[in-house]
Amino acid sequence: KALNLTRERLLQDPWVYQGSWQPHPGSQLDTDTASYLECIYGQMTHFPTPGEGYSDPCLPVPRGEPMFMADGVEEMAMDAAAPGAAPPRAAMLKSGLERATANTIAAPVAAEAEAYGTAMGGAAAASAAPAVLLRSDFKATAMFVGKAAADAQGRVRVSFNVPDNIGTWVVRAVAVVAEKDGVTRRFGNAEAKVVARRPVSLLASMPRVVRVGDTFRAGCTVTAVRDGPVTLHARFDGPSALRFVGPTQKSVTLRAHAPQEIVFELQSIALGAATVQYMAVQGGESDAFEHKLSSLGLQEPVFMATSFAIAASLVPVPWDEAMRFPEAVPGSGVVTIVAGVGRFPAVQAAGEGVGQHVNASISERGYAYATDLLSIVLVPQVYDGYSVASGTDVVERARTLRALALRELVQHSSGAGLLELPRSRMRYPWTSLSLNIFGVFVWHRLQEGSRTPLDYNAHVTHWEAAIWQELEEMHLRAQGTDRRFPWGLLTEVYFAYGAQPPPANMVPLHFAFEALIQHVDVMSDLQRAMLVITICKRHERGRYQELVKSVTELLYTSLRVQGRTAYIAREEGSAHAASMETNALVLWALLESGLYTREPLLEKLANYVAEGKEGHGLRAYYSFATKVSVYRMMALAEYDAARGSAKPHLALTVSET
Repeated sequence: KALNLTRERLLQDPWVYQGSWQPHPGSQLDTDTASYLECIYGQMTHFPTPGEGYSDPCLPVPRGEPMFMADGVEEMAMDAAAPGAAPPRAAMLKSGLERATANTIAAPVAAEAEAYGTAMGGAAAASAAPAVLLRSDFKATAMFVGKAAADAQGRVRVSFNVPDNIGTWVVRAVAVVAEKDGVTRRFGNAEAKVVARRPVSLLASMPRVVRVGDTFRAGCTVTAVRDGPVTLHARFDGPSALRFVGPTQKSVTLRAHAPQEIVFELQSIALGAATVQYMAVQGGESDAFEHKLSSLGLQEPVFMATSFAIAASLVPVPWDEAMRFPEAVPGSGVVTIVAGVGRFPAVQAAGEGVGQHVNASISERGYAYATDLLSIVLVPQVYDGYSVASGTDVVERARTLRALALRELVQHSSGAGLLELPRSRMRYPWTSLSLNIFGVFVWHRLQEGSRTPLDYNAHVTHWEAAIWQELEEMHLRAQGTDRRFPWGLLTEVYFAYGAQPPPANMVPLHFAFEALIQHVDVMSDLQRAMLVITICKRHERGRYQELVKSVTELLYTSLRVQGRTAYIAREEGSAHAASMETNALVLWALLESGLYTREPLLEKLANYVAEGKEGHGLRAYYSFATKVSVYRMMALAEYDAARGSAKPHLALTVSET
């Protein structure tokens, strides 16, 4: 978990500091990336502690050590590893600090009076206190210079604008010296810290969550560089879901560099958001910032559904459904009613997941695995079966990715068969039987939709040859030994070919379909489902009627009901669900057989497949496998087509009683 969080955060900010990864409650491991980075970038990033420096409220940092560094210098000299030269770094940093402090605090008061009056309450306020602009330019990295040449003294000077952050900047420099042959031989690095602060500075002291009806305290931590009274003003900017309870102005006497919290009492009066603005004034110095806070409902969203799905019909059928809503504060929530037909939302979510996985793989590694590319190729074809998907951005994105995947797959194909990685990234090309089977499956599904690119024929021939060669080697190894030939794998091969029989010149007699069906008893539920689908796709249901009936009956009796869902048991007598791949293909097989289309348990099995939750134990690791997602999509599309839900006509009317 720590490594995954580190990687995710570094992708968004290469300078982010990860600190300690001890998995105690409240540590970084319990903070999602968005919240963590929000702490770093926002005005709440730093607050003074009894030790030196500033620390981050997201983490318990010992001795006030800086977790992330804020405000810096306008112009800073950094060390360069020049032979024989040792720049006076301490002197340069001191000079930089002086310039930073001057640039930070030297704001012309008179010129900003009008801006202050506008931001904090009008002309009267402008005349009553010195002006200040709201700080809003908060940055995690104030400057990054990828490459800069040192001068004859080994110095490099760079300049940047100081953001509005308050705290400490860390300046890191790395210097390298390359030999004549271009190979780097020497390098050095240095790091320094520069504290930048304002004469008066504010840091938010706000709750993370408030709910309608809450009365709470919120305000700022104020720090000043000299002793004296400080006045803090507070107001809302625009319409607000909050209101102040009591005064909106408070005065305290501060000691220099001793932070003090000043809070106001507020109340949440409605759902929505509020922008609270604070301004502190001490003599002619001031600071201001704003903080956005959301007012939430008293409880998390409540989801309710009709008692069961309404069956599709060619004749309009009215259906009354009554629901009792939970108790709530009037005006504190909304009711959203959604009516849908079929399983397209689940199909779309699965397809979008496959697309995002492929996009992420290509952007991060420069390539995607062949299984992922094959999966995205089929997604647009599944969408085409739904009328609601026609012409949408979802379909266009999927088609764009399919074109990309077909181009990329050429790099994964070789004379030895289909490769999981591109040929250029494999020192010794190797292929797998399951990958080539899935490749043939995708190819024949494209043929059914008349979407096969003609230049792929030669590649697919290599995939097919790899399959039958591997099966023949398995058959030879099984002869004369106690090892049994894996007939289930042969079932998967025939399933991949679908309605088209395999090429006759590739299939030896001992792998004929008639030989395969003699071994149903050694197949898994997944492979039995594939066998039924294959028989039905080949229009041989009548020829193998008894076999189809007995196998589907065995599969149907393996269903276990769980509330609104039903699943295929992992094994006889087990309460655990089989893999999602098994459940999806069993749903598909029961539909293809035509024997269980209207059975109520099939609706519950479709619910389970739509949810997309994996089975038990280590199989959960594969719950997001792209191949399984495609099987889910195809099974749900078959179910909607069989129920007449793929191309619906729907009108929704809501009345309140």
